[in-house]
Parts: sequence; structure tokens; C-alpha cells
Amino acid sequence: MDLLKRFVRITYQAYEGFLRDDGWAIASHIALAALMSLFPFLIFITALTGFLGSQQLADQVTQLLLKAWPKQVAEPIAAQISSMLTNTHGDLLTVDVTLTIYFSSNGVESLRIGLNRAYDVIEMRP
Repeated sequence: MDLLKRFVRITYQAYEGFLRDDGWAIASHIALAALMSLFPFLIFITALTGFLGSQQLADQVTQLLLKAWPKQVAEPIAAQISSMLTNTHGDLLTVDVTLTIYFSSNGVESLRIGLNRAYDVIEMRP
């Protein structure tokens, strides 16, 4: 019985700390930053494989889309993805590297803020 009381007390203290440190807001900020950095990274990888001209990767992506989506939806998108993956797009690669770095740094910053609040660390850097 004493173990159960101790477990409930620790769980309640953790929940209070989560609320005190704006846990819901910080968690959503970290999730959004991760999501925002994921898409530029995927576009970067797509542009990089298009720059290198990987026909095998284009065929694999096309097959995955044709299996998961209805044919009327998948065919036009698969044609564009295949075109993107097999044709060189140096301009897209340059722009997307910049966006990937920017959004990734934002994701790291949001994670740093969340960890600082979780561990009650005051940031001393300017």
C-alpha cells in the first residue's frame, strides 16, 4: 500500500511539473518544428536523387503510390515524382538546402528550449 501511495505522489508531482513548465505548449512546439524540418529534408533528398538521376528509386516510389492510393489519384502524382527523381533540378537543390538548414536549426532550438524547461536550466548564453 505504501508503494502505491508513493507511485501516485511521484506521478502527481511529475504532472504538476509538466503543467508548470508549459509542457503541452512546448511539446506541440517541438512536434511542429520536427514536422516543419521533415518536409524540406524529404524534398532535399528527392532533389538530390533527381540530381543524381536514380531511376530505380523513382520506380520504387511510383510502385508504393500505386499500391496505396486509388489509380486516378496516384498516376498523376507518380508521374510528377518520377519526373522529379529522374531529371536534374540544381536550383531546387540549392534552395532546399537553405530551407533544410533553417528549419532543422529551428527544430534543434525548440528541443533545447523544451529540455531547458524540463530540467529547470536557465540559459546563460546571449
